[in-house]
Amino acid sequence: MTVPYFIIMIGTDTILPYIQKHILMNLEQNKSILWLSLCMLFIPLTAAFARQRNIYLSSLIHVQIKKELTDIVFNKLLVVQHANNSKIVNILNIDIDRVVRVLIHIFDLVDVPVSLIICSFMLYNLVGTAALYGIIGLFICVPITLFTAGYQRKMRSKLMQLRDNRGKITNELISNIRGVKLEGLIDIAQQRVEYYREIEQKLIRKLSIVDGCMLGITRLLPAIISMITFSAALKNMELSSSIAFTTLSVFQILQHTLSFLPFLVLGIIEAKVAIERIEKFLNKKEYEGVKKIKEEDTIAIKLKGSFGYKNKMVLNDINLEIQKGKLVMVIGQVGCGKTTLLNAILGECKHDEKSFNGINGSIGFISSIPWLRNDTVQGNICKGNKYNEERLNTIINLCQLEPDIKIFHDGIKTQIGERGITLSGGQKQRIALARVIYKLYDIYLIDDVLSAVDPHVSIKLFNDVIKTELKEKTRVLCTHQLQYLPYADQIIVLENHNIVFNGNYNDFIQTEFINTLKNMNELTKTPTILSPIPIKKEIKKLSPLESPSHLNETSNELMTKETIESGIIKESVFKKYIQSVGGLPSIIIYLCISFAVKGSTTLSDYMLTYNPVPLLYYFILQLIAVIFTLLKSIIETRLGTKATTTLHNSMFYHIIHSPFIFFDTTPMGRILNRFTKDIETMDTQLKRVLSICILQVLTVVFVLLLNLLSSILFMPLLIILSYIYISIIIFYIDSSQNLQRLQSTTKSPILSITSETVPGLFTIRAQKLNQLLFDQQSKLFDIHQRTTYSNSLVDRWLCLRVDCIGAFVMFGSVIAASLGGASVAGLAISYAMNVTHSLVFLIKTFSDVQSSFVSVERVLEYCELQTEEEIDQQNRDSLIDFNPLPITNNKSIELNTSQINVENLILNQNWPIGNIEFKHITMKYRKELPEVLKDISFSIHHGEKIGVCGRTGSGKSSLLQVLFKTVSNVSGTVIIDGVPLSQIPYHILRERIGIIPQDPLVFQGTIRENIDPFKRNSDKDICQILQDLGFDKEFKGLDDLVEENGKNLSSGTKQLLCIARECLRDSKIICIDEATSSVDYETDQRIQKSIRTFMKNKTVITIAHRIYTIIDYDRIIVMDNGIVQEFDTPQNLLNNINSLFYSFVKQQNEER
Repeated sequence: MTVPYFIIMIGTDTILPYIQKHILMNLEQNKSILWLSLCMLFIPLTAAFARQRNIYLSSLIHVQIKKELTDIVFNKLLVVQHANNSKIVNILNIDIDRVVRVLIHIFDLVDVPVSLIICSFMLYNLVGTAALYGIIGLFICVPITLFTAGYQRKMRSKLMQLRDNRGKITNELISNIRGVKLEGLIDIAQQRVEYYREIEQKLIRKLSIVDGCMLGITRLLPAIISMITFSAALKNMELSSSIAFTTLSVFQILQHTLSFLPFLVLGIIEAKVAIERIEKFLNKKEYEGVKKIKEEDTIAIKLKGSFGYKNKMVLNDINLEIQKGKLVMVIGQVGCGKTTLLNAILGECKHDEKSFNGINGSIGFISSIPWLRNDTVQGNICKGNKYNEERLNTIINLCQLEPDIKIFHDGIKTQIGERGITLSGGQKQRIALARVIYKLYDIYLIDDVLSAVDPHVSIKLFNDVIKTELKEKTRVLCTHQLQYLPYADQIIVLENHNIVFNGNYNDFIQTEFINTLKNMNELTKTPTILSPIPIKKEIKKLSPLESPSHLNETSNELMTKETIESGIIKESVFKKYIQSVGGLPSIIIYLCISFAVKGSTTLSDYMLTYNPVPLLYYFILQLIAVIFTLLKSIIETRLGTKATTTLHNSMFYHIIHSPFIFFDTTPMGRILNRFTKDIETMDTQLKRVLSICILQVLTVVFVLLLNLLSSILFMPLLIILSYIYISIIIFYIDSSQNLQRLQSTTKSPILSITSETVPGLFTIRAQKLNQLLFDQQSKLFDIHQRTTYSNSLVDRWLCLRVDCIGAFVMFGSVIAASLGGASVAGLAISYAMNVTHSLVFLIKTFSDVQSSFVSVERVLEYCELQTEEEIDQQNRDSLIDFNPLPITNNKSIELNTSQINVENLILNQNWPIGNIEFKHITMKYRKELPEVLKDISFSIHHGEKIGVCGRTGSGKSSLLQVLFKTVSNVSGTVIIDGVPLSQIPYHILRERIGIIPQDPLVFQGTIRENIDPFKRNSDKDICQILQDLGFDKEFKGLDDLVEENGKNLSSGTKQLLCIARECLRDSKIICIDEATSSVDYETDQRIQKSIRTFMKNKTVITIAHRIYTIIDYDRIIVMDNGIVQEFDTPQNLLNNINSLFYSFVKQQNEER
């Protein structure tokens, strides 16, 4: 379909030099050139229509190919066994684009060799055998080009691997940004990303030098060929103007072809590397699924063999059968393989050849880390299933979600953010549980779902959901909640990666494993309460469940819409980019060198107007042009990498220092899009198109000057065409830039859905949500493709009009030449023949520069994000002034602010000691929302152990958010050892105050790097702390690798790493946010003992769901509805039968 148009393009390019030859011969003989002039107008016009029609038809194919490739990759993602999020993002965002980009130039693969053959034939026809020397030189240089291309391919393959590594680190840090910020690891995060970025930039610099050398070779090649050809021709014949300048035109076609060759070769290399990466991903081992058991209807699950991940088997010699309709509980210490057992049933594990896993029925799976989408509460529960209001309301009640939903601003339509970022751990688990029971399955695999909820919620979920709603289903529950074991039909105990017990409860209590249960009872033993009290009545006193975040009162549109600029790129963007490359002096030097490149080239061509031709000067000037080309390549590489590094680091700094609300309302894909596609554009495309654009501007300027030199009568035509040309540019750029912005913006949701999919693959496959995710991705990609197609149409509109202008410039050059001398006219026509390409290239590359600066614009947008420090400074005036009042307690903290040198106090490494005072603290998540904390005042003294309890949403977590300055709408004062919180820099505050969060933070690296990220301790100290904590047997060595987000570790093991890291940091104030919910009771006992031993002289604030963990603390804070309802010693609170704490203990005793 496109071949006829391609043949027309080749034919017109071939015939124009012959027409030029006859025009110059007629000028030498004073003959008419009217008909030949008209040919120089209509033939280029014909070529213009053919070229744009050919490209348009090709673009239709390319759009479809891109769609198919994206669908294939995403479909593979849904069935691949193990996926790396950053690599998938790079494949979808970069590699597929590179493959499609080279397909757009597919005809150039034919055009280049055909043009070289035609140019060789034309040279032979013009100068005879003299052309053979040049042709031989041409083919000698081909192997050099091929060798350079091979070296480039290897380097670019390595570069993409480095980009994957940087993307992996960036994705890991951004997805865990809450933990990174709270644990004061911001500087470590910045250093890690900048380290990987610097390695990447070093390779980019090396690669750019190679690219520059290749460009220099292709620039020098036509000069050598032309010199050899002219030298040989002058020995055998006299070069007339018609022969000389027609030959020059052929050389210019040859030079244009060869100058395009490096970019074509580079595109092919990039596409080949991209294809290899895509192919490698598509060849990855796929999820095998599970076999269906048909012959034995009474058996629900069969599992036999050894199972694990990669080269490590986690479970050995498993032989397990589970009957239909049974409740099976799997218990064992941290890291024993409980989660692996469930994954093995799902078919997600590596296994030996003799292994067998089979099921009889459909599977519902709930991971210990709940998988949630950036959707509403209803959307997450009903995901993939038909909406049934009655069923939905039933499920909400069963999962204890009704009180939460009542206080959400938009109820069940409330957006929960990416990964449920605005929800508490318990709310995430309950919504995930609601989704899996909304549609009833035959088999339920439940991984520790009860650990993240309050005890009274846990027992309701167990009774109402697991025991009652699912009573006829097969249920496999991995848990540390040993109090539920009597209700199990079958108990499985895992130890040292083996099943050491498999039987019923009666058999279980006859074994030594009953000691575990006894230890748990002893561990959770709380003081006996003699006086009976109506529990239901006391529970009614408690506040209803509330969300721990600003989700309570947010509008349905939680996620902010991405800002889309309009019109051409603002001047400020260019100014900031110039500043990032080193300012105006660097730009001026670069422009001067670019001018020297084009000037020396034009001057060497001007040498051909002399008779005889001074070949030595001609060659020297061409050699100078090559030297300046190499120098220009080196300088633009250094300037480009400097700018990209500066802006990349600035963007990352501002992102990780942004307030928490930014991450709550910004999709992950939007952030990753800037770190992948936009940074890659700045690394490669921007400097490339900027260089071409500058050279094309100079080319057009020199063409017009030569035409004016040929005849001043060219001026009127020049003015008219310039006006038309500029009008087209203005109209085109405004439309093109808006479309380019839409292209970038519509790409972000695709990356977001990819980032959401990777962590939830096991859940997606278990619940058969593959097609739903694929359809959503396909719909988003179709929207993106519309902008791509529209942009292509706008490009065709532009190029057709510019081609037509080029044809009129050529026609005007011929007319002007007929009024001037043949020599200068010959040079003017030769350059005018190239003007069409130059004009198209100029406006297209100018548009490409603008399009590439869209990436700069998007990066700069995040470079200007307000940091927490800046927002804190703005809000400081609205805070209540620090004015300490006397406290009646004899341990009160008395301060004299006039005597405090805050800066010196903070810089003192012994600060803080551990005294904390909250004075009239009132907190809102946003100014328009109601108060979450209401005029709270209390003091904590050095070395005290403070427990904080209360129902979900009572304000427990809000206390920590105030202490760690994660919210800005706070009135009142918090004083830490004499320093108002408002005067403490964020990084110092979070580095000096320790926290062990409920969601453990681990990152890719070694065990050593995770425990001691600041590298302040020796291996001996690290091993000693692990030994003292009793964790030394959990890890083989400090050099053991931790995969991205700790994928190769259990939840409990990750928590142990966090605890060890905090103990090693030796903070004077430590906050613990239910850090032991994911560990077994024996490990919990060790952790509690460690807390009391290692934190003996430290101030400890523990938020607790399980009362027994804080029953021996110095004092207890009981939160209710945003106020401190009770604050006293545990014994005093227990002595008061009307206290809320008393009711909590009573309730947990009965539940136990």
